Amino acid sequence: MLFRSDRRGDVALLQRLCREADVPLDVVDLAAGGGREVSSSRIRAAAAAGRVEEAAGLLGRPHRIRGKVVSGDRRGATIGFPTANLGDVDVVVPREGVYAARAFVEGRVCSAAVNVGPNPTFGVDQRKIEVHLLDFAGDLYGASLEVEFLARLRDTQKFAGVEQLRLQLARDVEQARAVASNASPPDGAAAALSRTIAEWVRMRTASQGDPTRIQLREAALSDDGRLVLRWVAP
Repeated sequence: MLFRSDRRGDVALLQRLCREADVPLDVVDLAAGGGREVSSSRIRAAAAAGRVEEAAGLLGRPHRIRGKVVSGDRRGATIGFPTANLGDVDVVVPREGVYAARAFVEGRVCSAAVNVGPNPTFGVDQRKIEVHLLDFAGDLYGASLEVEFLARLRDTQKFAGVEQLRLQLARDVEQARAVASNASPPDGAAAALSRTIAEWVRMRTASQGDPTRIQLREAALSDDGRLVLRWVAP
């Protein structure tokens, strides 16, 4: 670790400064991965190159981006694969290609297939981040959306026509679903608390009458700390 003017500071200097300021300091060894030290530059390089599984191994969790859902051309909906177009992303975005991912939206965790890059089949050269949420219906324009990249599925391709594209997208979705279903659950206290809340609510509803009359579909914490419960009737 180097800091201060001209990067002249080191751990010894930091220890002395902390002693003088009566500030506790613990020095830990650098983490290592693949026989090399883990660094932010190494993680960024792996993510930028599309090696999202390597980046996840270095981070200890999947590489995550966050942005705002912006208006798109809605072309995906016309062929059966609606997407949320992500804008205002201020972290490293993986290189062009199709990815299996996990998305966090409205207190839910959804499997997703993500396309990063242009859409050459339709002659679109603009680089976009298009997120197709599996098993989700709703208008997300203006909402915040977080995406965890789990695996890179393939390169960006130009197809001869819409039908070929549609068939490949169907394969992408099934592959993304399989990857997400085998991935470790999201980290963090919020995810663990959500599971605990869900189980508690299920037990309470079962003990207070016929549990077949109404069932809890989901209990989760939203980004602003609200408890979100979704119920379904049989």
